[in-house]
Amino acid sequence: MKTAAHINLSGDRPNRWGGITGNITDQADLNVVLDAFSDELGALLDELNITANNLQSQIIQIQALAQTNELKIGTKADQADLETTNQQVEQNRLAILTKADISALAQLALLVDTKADQSYVNQQIANLVGSAPEALNTIYELAAAIQNDQSLIDSLNQSVANRVRFDIATQALTEIQKDNARTNIGAEKLGTAQQLVSQITVASIGAATAAQGAKADTALQSADVAPVALSGLFSSLGGQNKIFDVVYSAYALGSNTAISVADTLGQMLGKLQAQIDAQKIVWVNLSTVATVPAYVVDSTLQVARIDGLLWIRGGFRLTSVVEQYYPLATFTNAQYKSYSYHLSNQGKLLNIINIYRSATSAQQRQLTYQSNSNVTNASQAASVQQFLYFSIDSLSSTDGVITIAPVVLGELAIK
Repeated sequence: MKTAAHINLSGDRPNRWGGITGNITDQADLNVVLDAFSDELGALLDELNITANNLQSQIIQIQALAQTNELKIGTKADQADLETTNQQVEQNRLAILTKADISALAQLALLVDTKADQSYVNQQIANLVGSAPEALNTIYELAAAIQNDQSLIDSLNQSVANRVRFDIATQALTEIQKDNARTNIGAEKLGTAQQLVSQITVASIGAATAAQGAKADTALQSADVAPVALSGLFSSLGGQNKIFDVVYSAYALGSNTAISVADTLGQMLGKLQAQIDAQKIVWVNLSTVATVPAYVVDSTLQVARIDGLLWIRGGFRLTSVVEQYYPLATFTNAQYKSYSYHLSNQGKLLNIINIYRSATSAQQRQLTYQSNSNVTNASQAASVQQFLYFSIDSLSSTDGVITIAPVVLGELAIK
């Protein structure tokens, strides 16, 4: 007898087995059910194949897209891994923030490199100790040695006490100590500089006075002669007008002779003036070049240098009687002395000139012109005496005005 089997065909899927429900009671019913199930299963497999094909196509597209975007889906972490990794990264970031940066590490390395090592420290200690004996190679040993040597302490105290202090101004030093201190530092005693300054005067330093400074302002300046001094050409004096303001105090009248190449500028000027003077007649009062005695009054006597000759003219009166050899004039100016020469160097008669009385008659009288020594140059002309004296007698105030017509006394010693 067949066993009954109950199959529930009331699932979600529609009944494709001919609506067969109920109990399967025999083989025929089972076969019907199996056939129906086989048909349904075939249809389901067909649907699965179609779905698999569609999925395969989509997978191929996704793979192509993944390759295009360089996605490596197989190596990607899931969400849990990403969260874990994120936490680890945050912890690492916080740890890095607490670390020293590269610059600080470099400075730290530099500090480490510059630190003295033990060998260097030992060498410096050895240098400091030097050749000190074992018993005196520490500060403690030195301090103990000094403490035990009272004479050394006294000597140090004495040395310290004898120093010149700069932190106070109340040291009671003796004059010798002060002098020694100034000598040692090259200082001067207080007030020395002021005393030296007070001794500086215009005369002591050779400074010019105000009057000298005023003269210097108007004197010839270096800029006035610099061009000619540098070039040596008188043409460089063009525009240097200051040179014409200079007073040539060494000027002296020269001789009436030709200018030579050996003459200085001053000598040239003197000769030129002498030549000019020789070309003109300049009469001067006799009293300006000679000494005239007091008994000669109302004098109009004049002398002149004309063409190398000494001339005289004019008139005079007498206030008293004059005798023979009374002087009329004694010449003092060398420019108005005549040439005189005698072999025996004795006095020489130079000339005898006529004079005329006008009170009673035109009776002629004479004057003698004589030199007491030779006169051949300017030096002799300056020192030798020459006289114009009366060679007549009994002339007095009663003779009225006595006149001398223009006449040559002699040849000038200085032309």
